[in-house]
Amino acid sequence: MKSAHVRSICLSFSGVVEVAIQVVIRPGLPTIEVTGATRMVSEGVTRLTSAVRASGYTWPKGKVYIHITPQPGTDADCLDLAVAVAVLAVDGQIRPPTDQVVLGSVGLTGDVHSFKHSKVLLSWCRDRRLSLLTSFALKETWKSVGTGMASLITNLKDIPHSSPCEANPTQSPPLPSTYAIDKVVGHRHAKRALAVALVGRLPLLFTGASGIGKTVLVESAAELLPQLLPEQETERLVAYALAGLEAPASPVPSVVTAAFPCTAAQLSSKLGGLPGGYLALSKTGVLFIDELGERGKDIVDSLRHILDVSHGTPRYNQCLIAAQNTCYCGRYGDHSGRCTCSAADLAKYQKVFSEALYQRFPLSLYLETPGNQEKSSTGQSLAAQIAYALQKSNPPMLLAAARDLVESSAVRSRLSHRCTDNILRVGAAIARLDAKVSIDEACIQEALTYRYRPASI
Repeated sequence: MKSAHVRSICLSFSGVVEVAIQVVIRPGLPTIEVTGATRMVSEGVTRLTSAVRASGYTWPKGKVYIHITPQPGTDADCLDLAVAVAVLAVDGQIRPPTDQVVLGSVGLTGDVHSFKHSKVLLSWCRDRRLSLLTSFALKETWKSVGTGMASLITNLKDIPHSSPCEANPTQSPPLPSTYAIDKVVGHRHAKRALAVALVGRLPLLFTGASGIGKTVLVESAAELLPQLLPEQETERLVAYALAGLEAPASPVPSVVTAAFPCTAAQLSSKLGGLPGGYLALSKTGVLFIDELGERGKDIVDSLRHILDVSHGTPRYNQCLIAAQNTCYCGRYGDHSGRCTCSAADLAKYQKVFSEALYQRFPLSLYLETPGNQEKSSTGQSLAAQIAYALQKSNPPMLLAAARDLVESSAVRSRLSHRCTDNILRVGAAIARLDAKVSIDEACIQEALTYRYRPASI
């Protein structure tokens, strides 16, 4: 009895997994038995008999047992070439690979063509510098050795098994000369709060009249963050592939906007940490929920669990930002006098957000109409500050004077333990943003300004 093992990878519900393909040939009638595979993979194995013969090889005589572990997903067409290599290797027609990952989808005539999620799988191999046998290159990272199975298997004898695939050095794309946040006139305090939220990965809530610039501020936040590392870019590719979406081509983190309308149960499911959810899509980036006050109290209350779970969990390292108008028509507070909401409507709108939910947003800010002479930081300066702050690993120390200020503010304003904890978290992010080694009174005083509450709370 002969046997052989071949390595491959595929995309499953849990992400990219490494698959082992074991082939055993025994005497008997010519049959094929596949275990540990889905129906699609089994059908692909049947197709390989024609591809092997068309490539100049012979299909083994006898009983061919193929076992695939762990069980691949339903889209595992990338395993065709690996199965063919394993079958020919166990039959002695080619030398079995030792350290290579074999990828490729094989047609009836032996042509090896692209497979689903090829960009994701090739990026995964690139990040781990694995020796790879495939017919397609990703961004000129690997040299293609042919488009037919015969060419690939022939070159299999010449490719060193122990050497990793050689990746061409890639230069980081240049920083943008203009930032989208520069299009927002004024709002110095809001831009500062956005930078603090990105540094500390703190939930942020913007409240303001319609059209004042809340959405533009949030959508421009991704440009302020450092560009993704290759490993992070691969994680984003996997998350978007599992969600059935096309991943953005930009090297900066993503700003993912939660889609509506949906029920509270649907939002909780989409916001969960499952693959393809909003938290997975926005990892290292920004998760944006717009017009939150108009979604209803059930939708708003469903955010409590997500805000509690995401706090302090390395798995969820995105920044959650929400925005709400000041009333149903969105004109209250814009100094135009055009608000059509009654006093009862205004009170009902403000009651959608309870104090318990406000406390789960360490940063809550009201956006007023900016003045003509108001100056604010440029996107380039904010991006430089954020990049420097994120490189610092040591947390700032809390000075005694700053601690006394937090305690006195808690007694004077009757703040809960969650509120005082939020003030300290915001103060630490401010200290890192300002390149300070300790949290002083100025940091705490600024943190206290990010505690907007409507008059009804």
